[in-house]
Amino acid sequence: MSALSRGRSWALAASSLSILCFAAAGCQDIDWDFERMHWRWDWWNKPSRRPIRPSRQARGERRPRAMPVEPEARPEQPAATAGKQPEYRPASLAAPSGFYQLVLLSERGPAAGSGGTKHIRLKNVSAEAASKALAWLYVPIGRPGQETRRTLIYESPDLWEAATSFAPKLDVPVIDQPPQRLPIDPEKSFAQGIGLLSYVYRMNPARPADLAKLEHVEGLLNVTATSNAADPGLRWAAALVAGRIRADVQFDFEGAQRFLLIAQGYAPPGSVEEMMALFARAEAYRQDGQPDKAKPLYQQIVSQFGNYRESDTYRRAQREMQAD
Repeated sequence: MSALSRGRSWALAASSLSILCFAAAGCQDIDWDFERMHWRWDWWNKPSRRPIRPSRQARGERRPRAMPVEPEARPEQPAATAGKQPEYRPASLAAPSGFYQLVLLSERGPAAGSGGTKHIRLKNVSAEAASKALAWLYVPIGRPGQETRRTLIYESPDLWEAATSFAPKLDVPVIDQPPQRLPIDPEKSFAQGIGLLSYVYRMNPARPADLAKLEHVEGLLNVTATSNAADPGLRWAAALVAGRIRADVQFDFEGAQRFLLIAQGYAPPGSVEEMMALFARAEAYRQDGQPDKAKPLYQQIVSQFGNYRESDTYRRAQREMQAD
């Protein structure tokens, strides 16, 4: 190639480079920022960044309630009598959280609770079985836990105290077979009925399958419920548990109403126990598809048991009254 040809080639290259400079950067220094280009060589080493959604608490939605604290000391309430109801005690004044916990333990753990929490150590029966029966008697808003530790949560201090007082009566020896003869002693028949019920639930916690043993449980509880020698509170509990077995397990709602009426008759007027019996009757009618019979009972709870308006039972009765 001649010198003239080489000169023309260099001139053409220089002209092309000048045009590129003016078009792309005005003949200034060009910063080749490879990090901004799409064809990065290390794309497999750097994961993409996704926006993180703020948590519910950060957005101020549904903040959890505080844990319970110790309720204020109050004098003992007299037994409820006809025409006189116990004084209304707002849970919001007794415990700012409004929650009271009853912890049943059939395992190692603290023997005493603190604040709005009480612990009961069980020696014979599992926490699962005892909490199931206790939840039938004094309905909580929840029963979280496991086989050896169950926590019954209440919003009413009256239900919490009543459940705490009755729980030790459910700590009875577990029996796997019914007695050959029904005992005459009402306390013994109650203990054996609860002990056999605990065994049935231990075999199948989700849903008892041994209906034959449940029949024996009802027979034992019936001895207590119909005995004039038994304490009225024990008769109430025996009849209520038998009624809940009929309704919730056997779906014999007519038989359940017979037991639940007996329980209602043993409860002092205006007491927590009477409200629990009325609620169990209303729930049995509702489950049986008879809302016309259930609503008058819900109405009776709302109109006569305002002292327990902090309880979930009272509010559920209100909701059922407002339902179509």
